[in-house]
Formats: sequence, C-alpha cells, structure tokens
Amino acid sequence: MRSSSAPPDLQSPQRTTNPVSEAQFVSTSPSPSQQVISFALDDIFDYPTIHDRGHNLISQITDAYGAFGLGGSDQYTLLLDGTHLMIQKSISDTCRTQLALPLPIATSSDVNTPPNHDLTFMKCRRCAGSFVFDLGEGSGCVNVVAGVPDAGRGPYKTLSYVWGVLPEAPLTIPCANCGNVTSVPILSPQRFRNLMHLGGAGNTVWLDALSIDQQDPQEVAKCVAVMGHIYKNATCVSVLLSESDKPAYDLMKSLELESGLILSRLSNFINNSDYEVDDPTTGQHTKVLTSVCQDFVHNITTLYENLNRFVYFSRAWTFQEWALANDVEVALEGGGDGRTSAGADENLPPSMVGRTCQNLKSLALGAAMLISRYKMSQHQYAEIKLGEGLTRGKIPGLFNIVKSLFPDEDLFLSYEEIDPKKASFQTNFPHAGVDHALGVRSLPPPSRNRPSESSHHQIDNAIPIRQNADPAQQTRARLTLLLSVFASSKRQAKYEADLVACWASMCNIKYAYSPHDTFAVALRKVKKELRNQGIKIFEFLPTEYIQMSGLVNDADRFLLYAKEHSQLNATNEATFPGAPLFTGHADTVSHMIYSITNIRLPTEWISTTYDDGATGLAQTTYRVVAGASVHAVIPLDSENLGEIATQFAKGAVYGDAIPMPGLMFWPVQDVVKAYLEEIPAGVRAWSRVVIVKIPFHKRSSNASPTTNSAPTATSVDLHMWAVIPADIPVSKIKVCREPINESLALVLDRGTPHPGGSNFMGVVAFLTLSDHLSGTFLVTCDEAGLIDLTLKIPERGDAMSSHHHQIAIRKLCGEIKLEKL
Repeated sequence: MRSSSAPPDLQSPQRTTNPVSEAQFVSTSPSPSQQVISFALDDIFDYPTIHDRGHNLISQITDAYGAFGLGGSDQYTLLLDGTHLMIQKSISDTCRTQLALPLPIATSSDVNTPPNHDLTFMKCRRCAGSFVFDLGEGSGCVNVVAGVPDAGRGPYKTLSYVWGVLPEAPLTIPCANCGNVTSVPILSPQRFRNLMHLGGAGNTVWLDALSIDQQDPQEVAKCVAVMGHIYKNATCVSVLLSESDKPAYDLMKSLELESGLILSRLSNFINNSDYEVDDPTTGQHTKVLTSVCQDFVHNITTLYENLNRFVYFSRAWTFQEWALANDVEVALEGGGDGRTSAGADENLPPSMVGRTCQNLKSLALGAAMLISRYKMSQHQYAEIKLGEGLTRGKIPGLFNIVKSLFPDEDLFLSYEEIDPKKASFQTNFPHAGVDHALGVRSLPPPSRNRPSESSHHQIDNAIPIRQNADPAQQTRARLTLLLSVFASSKRQAKYEADLVACWASMCNIKYAYSPHDTFAVALRKVKKELRNQGIKIFEFLPTEYIQMSGLVNDADRFLLYAKEHSQLNATNEATFPGAPLFTGHADTVSHMIYSITNIRLPTEWISTTYDDGATGLAQTTYRVVAGASVHAVIPLDSENLGEIATQFAKGAVYGDAIPMPGLMFWPVQDVVKAYLEEIPAGVRAWSRVVIVKIPFHKRSSNASPTTNSAPTATSVDLHMWAVIPADIPVSKIKVCREPINESLALVLDRGTPHPGGSNFMGVVAFLTLSDHLSGTFLVTCDEAGLIDLTLKIPERGDAMSSHHHQIAIRKLCGEIKLEKL
C-alpha cells in the first residue's frame, strides 16, 4: 500500500542529521570483550542514583502496580489513555465543512473593485457589529466576527491561509443593508469566496483580513497582542492551501484515511493481532494493519521532512495558527476533492471525495499515540509491524515528529511537567504507562470497562488542563511548543519584525510592536518583557555583545537554540527535553558547531547603548571568579581533526569511558571530528576552543535514604569550555558572572569609557560544562556563587546499560568564589 498512498513527487526522508554514516564513527576504545567497566567516577559530582540503592525503583513499582496488583495497567487502559479523547474529537462535526464543489484557484489577476465582482455583505460592522455574507444559491450565510471575538457570543472558527503578494488596491465590498464599503486586503474576490465557503453556512468565523480593521493601527495592535487567545479559543482552525501545496494536501488526505483505519481497529491493538485478508485471485496474504501503520509512519516522516517545500508551512504566521488549533480541517484551492496527485482515486472511499480533510489533528495524534503505546508495550512481540528498524527505543523520536506537526498544548506535557523518575521507569516498564516517557498528559478512560458504541459519540473536547501552574511556567510551555513548531521549517514574512511577532503574540506577550523593527530589535523587546515576567532566558551565543557571522541570519541563529536539540552522539538521536533557550541544556556537538560557524572576524562590538535597557552592559555588576585560569587553548585550523577532537574531549568533556561504543552512544570526540570535517578550514581558522579551570567548593550529601549522613565538603576544579574568535587575546580574558543571564562567561575589557568613569566589559563567549552522556550545560550561579546543576543520561527501552543506570542522575552542587571586578 505504501506506493499508492504517498505522492510520488515527494522524496522519502533520509537521515540528514548526521553528515556522515554511522559506519564512520569508529571509536578508538577497546572492544567490549576487552573492556573492564570500571567506575572511575568524576569527583565533582554526587551520584544519587547509586546511593538510592533501589529505593526509587521500589517506590515506582509500588505506585505503578499498586492499584492493579502485579499485572499493572491492562492493555486496554494503557492504549486508550488519551487516545479515547482524540477519537471523540475526531468524530466531532466542528471541523467537518462539506464543500459542494472543489474550490476554484484564486489568482491576483482578478480585479478587486466593483463592478468587476459581485460580492456584497448582507450586514456589516457599521450597521450590525459584525459581517454577514451570503454564500448564494440558497446555501446560507456566514457570520464574520468584527474585532476580538467575545467569549460570550458563542463558538467560532478561525480561517488560516497565506496572504501572498497582495494587489495594490484592496478588495472593496459594499453592504446591502447600509451601503458602507469595507476594504479587505486579500489576493482576489475568488480567494475571499473560497474562504467564506470553507467557513461554512451557519458558522461564525474569524478572518484576520476582515475581522481586524487593517486601517486602524490601534485595533491591529490590540488584536495582535491577543492573537494567542483568538486562535486558542476557536473550536477549529480551517486551513486553505493554495494549489502549489497540493502534495502536502495529498499527504494529509492519506494520513486522514490511515489514522481513521488505525483508530477503528482498537481491538486488534489491544489483543495484539493484525487484521489479515487473502486475495482470492492471487492467494496473496496481506496483513492490513501492518501495511496501514507503515504507510502512516512513512507519510508522517515525509510530510515532516518536506515542510520547507510547502508555502503554507513557510510563512511566519500560518503554522502558529495551526499550532494553537484545537483541531484543523484542510481544503485545497483547485482540487480539494480528495484525489491524490498520483491519480490513485480508487484509494479513497466515495465518502471522502468532495469534502475537506477533516479533524486531522485529533486523528493523527490519536493514531500516533495508539501505535506508539502499542509498540512500546509489545516491543519485539508486536504482531503489527511499524517498520523495519523502528524499535521501541526509537518510538519517542517518531512521536516527537508527530507532536511537532500536530501540536496540542493541552495534551502535551511541558518539559517542566515531565517527572524524570517516572520517565525513566516508564521507558523500561512501559506496561505501567508511558505518559511521561512520551510527554503526553495522562487521560485514562472514565471506566476500565469497555464503553458501549453510543458512548463514543458523547463528545467532550475539554481536556483537563494543568492545575495551579504559575503564569511563567505556562508561558514557557507555550513558547517551547510554538518555537519548536516555528523552527520546524524555514519561515518568511513581509516584515522582519513579524518573525518575532508571530510567536510572541500567540503567547500574548505585550510589547511595543513595530513592523519596521529589525529582527534583532524586535527580539530584544520580547526578551526584555519575558525577563520582566520572571522567565529566565539562557543565551548560548553572545549575540547582544559582538557581531555574529553573516553566514547565518539573526532569525535562523535564534532558532538554533529555540528548539529541542537531538543528542547527536546518541545512536537513536534522543531529544533533550525543552528548548536550550529555556533549559540551558544543549547538545555538545551542535553547540560546538554553532559556536564555530557563527564567529565573524574581525571581532566587532555591538553598540553599548540601548534605549530600552534590555541588556545593561555596565561593568559595575560583573563579578570575577576567583582563581579561575585558562587551562588550554585548542586552535581549530589544524588538518588533524582527530587530534583536535581528542584534546577537546580529554580536557573539557566529563564522563567515564563509554561501554560498548555504538550500542547507545558514540564517544563525543568521534562525532565532533565527523562534524568538523564538514566545516571549511578557513572558517575553522576564525575560532579556537578555550578550556578554563575554576576552583569549586563542592557540597556533597551522598546519604542513603535509610541513613542520616552529614554533608561533606570537598575542593575540586571545574573544567568548562567556550569557542572564542581567534583575534581575542586570551591573556586579557577574565572569567566572570554575567549579571543579565547569571551565567559564567569569558569577558574582555572593551576599552570603551562608561559614564561612571570605568570601561565597558563585553562578553566574548558563555562558558559551558559538557558530559559524554548528558550533553552540554550553561553554568549559572547566584550572587553568592552557588551552583546547582543536575545531569541526566537519556534512556531508551530497547538498549540498556547497567553502568548507565547506576550513574543515571548526577548532581553538581557547591560554590565558586566571586570577587569585585
């Protein structure tokens, strides 16, 4: 079935994260048979996992299995956890607009002024406070909200589409009731008709080009500030794709069909049995669900890998509208009739022809949750095969792709809500539940008894929202969701400032928006407001202090750390939870490569004065780290990249030798070398790695839960690293606590007089601490110099190491001494 359900003009996704094949990552470590796994533990860490002595495991087993005896959750309860709600939403009529005919193609060649079109409003904002548009031919009318939707006026849908290049003259539509003429900035009269038909007769819709008075700057600013509320409170987002996005529409149509088939066969997943048919003419035996599930996985990954090719998903605003939708329906101009680009009309039942792609988000999420839970619980015993090489350990990565394509902030757990202990336990014992392992909210069915057929039609779209979450946590959760979506495809906008406003407004961040701001200025305004709300932002690159390379624009540079990082030296490329921008936790190899490729020579300092006070470069608040010194400097212009990578790993990367390299992890130096080979020598020559040594007074309490051991104190050295421009004199660098981000940084006297009489200090690079198994961390401390950092090794369900389990969690807690600069 795969060949017939995916459009032939889209390439199947290839593994593109690593620029070289796994076969090239050859470790110089001894073979597993030669290795003696010793626990040469780093003395800077505490090891609570070792000293726990199994108490956490016993506690997790008691909690997970206590309610159901030794059997844990039954398969029905496990698979239906949350999936039942998606099934309910998928049969809702909210996102089911029936189109009488395929929507015609809209072009800018249409003339937007009467008498060249026959569009009229039955009523308008001036005479009725909203717009009423007659669809004609007795079809009925569509009501269009004017301004911000009033929560008390009933349900409404929002319409999402690409504005495109607008004609000079806006569309002008008279009102039959009062004669007032309304200007609508839209591509053509046909595009407006298409949107109204997609809205559907009898429905109330919100259309940005019409609902917002585009001639009134105050109303524009008011609506932009609450855009998140507008789209979040809508019952459905109806998406109109242009003709050029037909391949994306065809994939979505296939996903709609496949998701529906998967969800309709719940009993097969519960009983671990495929649905099999025999072809009477050929005698061929086909496992239907295996084929359908593999098509689903194939089409999901194909859509994800080809997002950059589609106009809708390349615009700044549209995918954010998609992201906050409770559910989506999709229509296509010029052929939204359910026919695939391959011409394989017979693949779709007659009921799917002549209508929109309906309830797509709930269908796709429901199917993805079902097959992910099924594979994690059945592992190699699964009768329904999801695809060759798709092991239980790779399911979280696949599910993350689905989450990025079909975001649902109510259903997904934010990275702050995921309990590491529960996630670890569920990774290894998925029969007890997988909500924390997959990062989805646990929404078990109302009863363990199988519901009657009628109960599936009791629609309730309300999802229990996290209770008592502080506003900052909710904002971080939405920002993480939207920025992850935003970074999934390269975005474009008419104004640079809209590349910030599109996600900031969806989070209802109020700031002084101006379409004439550069990206950097708009981002600085938003960061300032976020910090005012108490939201900590982690800066990995000194973008506020020195000019970055022109090889990467400001928007793309920001997104490097605004999306979750894959761990490139993990064999399944596990994803670290949360965006580095908000967690301070990044992938080691990615951070090194980003640091190198963003350096620009000669080093140029950014202006020290900002009228919004967003940065604050005054030296008086800097504190220098006592006793800190440069331990090593590694030039990057050598052709011996293996030696460079080895020096870096030995001097700056913590962690014991990796047992069985290639089973779960590759040594960091092997992957660093592979990625350095992709950077031209001339670019590498612009930078160098600096490793610093910092005296650290470690606080330690390795007490067992059954004892009351007193804390101990030890003096050790911390090794941290950063990439700096090659023209920065290392001898003049100081290790300081940077006050805005509270991070340790390499700082240089800029020689620019400060109004207070001293000179400005500028950050050259932020220091990080790295570990072979846990990634890279910005190191922050409070004003007293206290550092409190937790390192956790990612786990997977299909490969385990007792060595990793014993050091799964490590703690770094203690003080450094800060002095006045």
